[in-house]
Amino acid sequence: RSARMLQILSWGIVAVGIIFVGILTCSFRWISMPLRKIAQGCTRIANGDIAHRLPPVSNWQDEFADLVAGVNCVADRFQQAEEELLHKVKERSEQLVRSQKLAIVGFLAAGVAHEINNPLSAISMAAESMEFRLYDLIGLQSQDAREIMDRVAMIRRESRRCGDITARL
Repeated sequence: RSARMLQILSWGIVAVGIIFVGILTCSFRWISMPLRKIAQGCTRIANGDIAHRLPPVSNWQDEFADLVAGVNCVADRFQQAEEELLHKVKERSEQLVRSQKLAIVGFLAAGVAHEINNPLSAISMAAESMEFRLYDLIGLQSQDAREIMDRVAMIRRESRRCGDITARL
């Protein structure tokens, strides 16, 4: 009777061992493998491959399918955010280039205005000095003297006008 009991107990232990190994195998196949695939996909996305999407890891609509859908949704949002950021960077870069071009044009205009103002100032001062000297020398007695004085006054006036234009530039 004890030999029979020992044999039944032995077969029971073997059956429990087989069931235990079966449960481990099934849990590895149904739980651990899908989790590994999800973890590998998440790592790939986290390392910058935001175009990667996780394939279905199970044939059922279970928690793994929900997890895969959630990870793919997050990846979609990451990709959308990256595209928006790239668009903003492109816009800002274009604005920066425009600003730099305008700054260069402004710098050039200021340099040109300065270079033109120097001779204009000299012309204006020379015309004013000539006007006073001519008045002292010849006065306004003849028609030619008045015409010369008018022309010198016009030179002085127009050189000041050019100076105002370059100052606005």
